[in-house]
Amino acid sequence: MCGIIILLWTILCITYSLDSSNCDDGTTSPPSTPPMETFETERDILLSFFSGANGINWENNENWNESEISICEWFGVSCSQSGQVTELKLKGNNMFGTIATEIGLLTALSYIDFDSNSLSGSIPSELGNLVSLRHLELDSNRLTSTIPSELGSLKDLKEVYLQENNLSGIMPEELCARSDYLGGELDTLITDCEGGVNEFGGEDISCSCCTTCLRRKT
Repeated sequence: MCGIIILLWTILCITYSLDSSNCDDGTTSPPSTPPMETFETERDILLSFFSGANGINWENNENWNESEISICEWFGVSCSQSGQVTELKLKGNNMFGTIATEIGLLTALSYIDFDSNSLSGSIPSELGNLVSLRHLELDSNRLTSTIPSELGSLKDLKEVYLQENNLSGIMPEELCARSDYLGGELDTLITDCEGGVNEFGGEDISCSCCTTCLRRKT
């Protein structure tokens, strides 16, 4: 019986490639099954954004959704040397629909430019997870609701452009606290805060820390 046990243990050691020093005394248990990956690849994240923003009708969607082409070669996408997405520059690209919350998983993303499109819905609070973000340009869209306070967690955020939307409410204190005159990095914060009324009848943003207040065009 002992010989059978030793033989079975030897087979397990070979199968799981265990260290021989542990196999000799039979004290090491076979490794557990590695956990299943739950995170999405950056390709999946971009495709979710592409779908939500009606990418099929973009003015330029070159290479998007091409399985044999690196995401770093997709139109408007820039990557780091390691292949992580660092920039999304899709200004004036006939985008409409919503901004996918999954974008908040692109942790190396430092630059977003969705200016001059027709994106609607709210600004995803998940953008507050983009720890590398420095430039956020969402102006001239149809975004609604309030500005998420989660943006105030972005220590490196330097420029934010939110004018020409249908946003309302109060500029979050957390974001104001990132202003450069308070020791933060934020030196540009522009939105509609001149007391106008948006197309849904809501008042413009109330903002005490904006570097420029504009009145939304009607």
